[in-house]
Amino acid sequence: MSGSANISEVGEKKECPICVMFREGGCEQEFNNFMDCGVRGEKGDGDYKDCIPLFEAMRRCMQRNQAVFGDVLKDVEELSKTNTEYPEDSRPQQASVDSS
Repeated sequence: MSGSANISEVGEKKECPICVMFREGGCEQEFNNFMDCGVRGEKGDGDYKDCIPLFEAMRRCMQRNQAVFGDVLKDVEELSKTNTEYPEDSRPQQASVDSS
């Protein structure tokens, strides 16, 4: 009855690991907003540039929970250093503390 084993395996639908990470990290809404924007852009119902503020909101949320998102944020920062799509001066800047 190997057929019944296959049916039970198919019946167990796995949840997207990234979706789980964002939900457990407290950034599910920001992630969903960003992803929805990307889907709209992909379908031609919007401009990908509209997604930049949503990405930044998601990144700020991730920064509030370093325990969950620390490794992902390191990857994002590394990618931003090599980004050639947008000029250096148009990239969002990290908030810095002015010591003056």
